[in-house]
Amino acid sequence: MKFTGERVIEGETPSRIWLEHVARYEFASDWVRGKKVLDIACGTGYGSRLLHDHGASTVLGVDIDAEAVSYANKRYGCPGLEFAAGDALNFKASADFDVVVSFETLEHLPAPAQFVRSIPSLLVNSGIFIVSTPNRRVTSPGKLIAEKCDNPFHQIEYAKGEFAELLGESFGSVKIYGQRENHKLKVLFIKAIRKVAGMFSTQPYVLIDGEPEVKKISALYEPRYFVAVCSSSRT
Repeated sequence: MKFTGERVIEGETPSRIWLEHVARYEFASDWVRGKKVLDIACGTGYGSRLLHDHGASTVLGVDIDAEAVSYANKRYGCPGLEFAAGDALNFKASADFDVVVSFETLEHLPAPAQFVRSIPSLLVNSGIFIVSTPNRRVTSPGKLIAEKCDNPFHQIEYAKGEFAELLGESFGSVKIYGQRENHKLKVLFIKAIRKVAGMFSTQPYVLIDGEPEVKKISALYEPRYFVAVCSSSRT
């Protein structure tokens, strides 16, 4: 596959973008050990393989693009990991998943709210949904949610409150993290209280070894991406 700017391809995508995407999957890997995982809109499959290698019992990667699915099966397929073609807006599964992951998907969809509403039906009662999206205030600065995004591949981008509201309509617990790259090639995940602005604790994940440390920073901090961990429980 050739890199066009829309899909992440190992060895083809620029390093900064590749590291940002991999770091999101590294973050999600904390929740997948021994779990049945669905990676919906999995793209070329590198992230699904990472979740598999971090201990998921099974991983199903689903993407609407048949070429991406074929590439993923050839490059990353292995026992316990498979890829299939499917539309995120109309995906049906015969069994429930413990974890559903979907990174950088919402902004590409014509009906993101429909997609979010469909996720609880794919999860077991104690299941979690881990989802990311760009921060409109950084990636399309000065624009309102209804305005055209700066990225030509995106149909909609959210600010933090808008993202939390979208997820909160379908999940009782929504914990939002922020991600950005710093000069030391770290990605910062900022733990946020659902729909509440204030002080946030951060967990920088070092891209080389993944070892975290905890710090605090101001609520004025604007991450480039949001990553949310959602569940039905309000605790």
